[in-house]
Amino acid sequence: MYEIIFYEDKNGKSEVADFIEKLNENAKTSKECRININKIIAYMDVYHSALFYQEDQENT
Repeated sequence: MYEIIFYEDKNGKSEVADFIEKLNENAKTSKECRININKIIAYMDVYHSALFYQEDQENT
């Protein structure tokens, strides 16, 4: 299985992970944030599916 790695700076901070966490928290009360977090999740799923499809094609 593939994993998505969010890089961190030397202090252990990840701007991408922090953004997603904040967006997820705000999604409880904000329709716009809920739409955006769902888009991010969908993009990650599509990327993950594309990697598996590519791997299957290489193995056939």
